[in-house]
Amino acid sequence: MLMEAATEIPFIQDLEQAEAYIRSADLSPVEDRLVKVEGWPKKAAVKAVQFYRNYLCLRKKYPDLELPPSYEIDEAWHAHVLHTEDYVKFCDDVFGCYLHHHPHVANQGGDFEKLENLFDTTQELHKKEFGDYLYHFKRRPMRIQNLLRKFYRA
Repeated sequence: MLMEAATEIPFIQDLEQAEAYIRSADLSPVEDRLVKVEGWPKKAAVKAVQFYRNYLCLRKKYPDLELPPSYEIDEAWHAHVLHTEDYVKFCDDVFGCYLHHHPHVANQGGDFEKLENLFDTTQELHKKEFGDYLYHFKRRPMRIQNLLRKFYRA
């Protein structure tokens, strides 16, 4: 399981209440960071945060599944984690523990096929729960694209 609790923290257990909390949480600092620091267009940042909220709902509903995020969701998650106090409180309220971010868990050792299969699960659940697949609207920085190309060729 990817979530670990150090102590028992009262948290929202009802899925509908948790989703309402996730939808209403102030994630404007996440959008602001994507726009002001990362240089994203505002529209792309808003969409990334929307997908991130959906992803958090999936993580709440399917806590035992390993669900890798899309690039856009991952960037929004990074921006959220940087607001440590808000992120910790949010996680405690929704999950009852800190939702650890384990980048590239599935691709340790270069197992990209496993990562791809896991992301297919993320995609299918997103389609099932929200009516559409995730899609990429923000290109990865060129340095990351080149690094991924090297891994895929190896």
